Amino acid sequence: MWLSNHLAQHLRWSIRLYRKLFYREGGYTLAVVISTLTSQIATLFAFFLPLKVIILIGSPTVPDYFPGFLAQFERSQQVMWLGGGAIVSFLIHQLADYIGKYCAEQGAERVLSRTQKLPLFSGQDALARKAYQRLASNVAAYVFLLLTLLLYLLIYPRFFAVVVGFLMAAYGLLLFATQLSNGLRSYLTTQTATLITLLGGVGFFIAFSFMAYDYLSTGSIGMVAAVISLLMSRQFFQRLTALVKESVALEQQRSQINALFLHNHHFEQPSQQKSFVKALLNPATQHQEIQQIVTLLLNEQPLEGQKPALPSLKSIQWQQTGLPDVLAFHVVLTQSHPYKLWSLRLHIFHSRHHTLAVHENDLLLQSEHLPTLRLHSIAHYGDYHVHAFQVETLRRVTPAQLKHHHAWLHARNWHQTPSEELVDRYQRTHPQLPERLQRLLPGALEGAANSAEQHAELGRFMQQWPAIHRMLTQLPLVIINKDATNADLVFSISEDPQPESYRIALWGRWVLEPIGSYYAVDEASLSQLPSLLSAAARQHHALQGLEPQKIEAAAWLHIFEARLQKQKFRSALELLPTILACMESINTKANNAA
Repeated sequence: MWLSNHLAQHLRWSIRLYRKLFYREGGYTLAVVISTLTSQIATLFAFFLPLKVIILIGSPTVPDYFPGFLAQFERSQQVMWLGGGAIVSFLIHQLADYIGKYCAEQGAERVLSRTQKLPLFSGQDALARKAYQRLASNVAAYVFLLLTLLLYLLIYPRFFAVVVGFLMAAYGLLLFATQLSNGLRSYLTTQTATLITLLGGVGFFIAFSFMAYDYLSTGSIGMVAAVISLLMSRQFFQRLTALVKESVALEQQRSQINALFLHNHHFEQPSQQKSFVKALLNPATQHQEIQQIVTLLLNEQPLEGQKPALPSLKSIQWQQTGLPDVLAFHVVLTQSHPYKLWSLRLHIFHSRHHTLAVHENDLLLQSEHLPTLRLHSIAHYGDYHVHAFQVETLRRVTPAQLKHHHAWLHARNWHQTPSEELVDRYQRTHPQLPERLQRLLPGALEGAANSAEQHAELGRFMQQWPAIHRMLTQLPLVIINKDATNADLVFSISEDPQPESYRIALWGRWVLEPIGSYYAVDEASLSQLPSLLSAAARQHHALQGLEPQKIEAAAWLHIFEARLQKQKFRSALELLPTILACMESINTKANNAA
């Protein structure tokens, strides 16, 4: 069964690590286990003794169930002894925690040094210390849970039966549910902490309810045993919950831990795409998977002219996107009597690309003048987002053609007027070019300037910065697709690939920036700028009357900001003369117009 197999695999892996830690660094590992157990027991007394003090203060006499050795002390002395014991227990808890962390650090460092490996990834020392402490703490948790159950068995067998019965029932329920439903299996995988916390709370409530009922109805247990059982049950379920959460955290870092602690293991980046890619690209399963996706899409939105019966899947062709875990397929569907043929392009996003899928979805549902494919339908296939586009002809644009017409394709996005809602949502979420530059300036440029000329140019730029910032904030906002230069994602929808037929297939990585951002500044692109601006202004009325020089200045400022973000300060300083010349041209034209 799925759950049993996963638990068995984790236990085998954990035992292997425990053997390694106890064999290599048994002293430090044992010290962490003992200190963790001491901390847990001290915590129990730190909660238990104040409760005794409250009972003692609230009673006119010393209760009969108090330990006999306290009878030799006066009432006030008993309160002081119990209160002092609570304080000492708390201090022991803190000291044991400190000793445990120190021993975990030392043990992890010694294990790493024994493996004699080169540094594997950033932050590996912190991860090793945390993993070592988790592993040792888990051993302590197992010991604590077993000792607690043994204590129940000795002082309160009926309570022991209830706790063990609940654990067996909960495990059986999870075993049955995960075997029955893939959805519950997925929920258990992704929401383990939430589910285990809930079960731990339910378990404590059942144990408490039974103890209260048993004490009030049969009186088969004394007050002290009842209180101890209650406090221990709380600790028991808390430690059990923590044990499961820590085990899940260790399992998620399995490849890193193996590489750090096990001598013959190499480090491999954990991949989420194996099953995702394997199922959709494996010839044995591809047709079935794509058929299920197409059925889901067509049930949501039938094709034009489609009969009630679903069309047949004629062919499937994978297409490269250049983005990991974003798969694209060109599928051909056919129908007989009357004969019809349809072509769909499918975009299938892995769950880790949820944001990318939502971005594409949000934009395509309100695009009118963007160079996009015709969206047919959107669906969810398990954890995957699926977008389907209906296409008749789809020819790949060559890199040479794309390079030649890149300026035209980029400016084609200017035709779309972003809605007020889209602008408002985007600006609430993302800083734009003026805000990003505001945060970066002057920054390290003053220290990076190596000559008097550069210092003078930077000074002039900073003097004009208020006017530059004002110009950028006043420029119309346009939608820009960062994948417009990716030849894998640009197609022509006609047999004769002319620029007017170019379409960008993927729209998950769009941004909303002042016009000119991301525009190429080579001579050919700048020479086309006036005509491209004039064409865009016919649909995007905010562009009417806009000076091409301001768009060119924004393009240079965007490159300037990109170099600052990459800490290429010398390259950024080299752009200042060009930016200042653009601003001078804009100011001169404004003065002449006035």
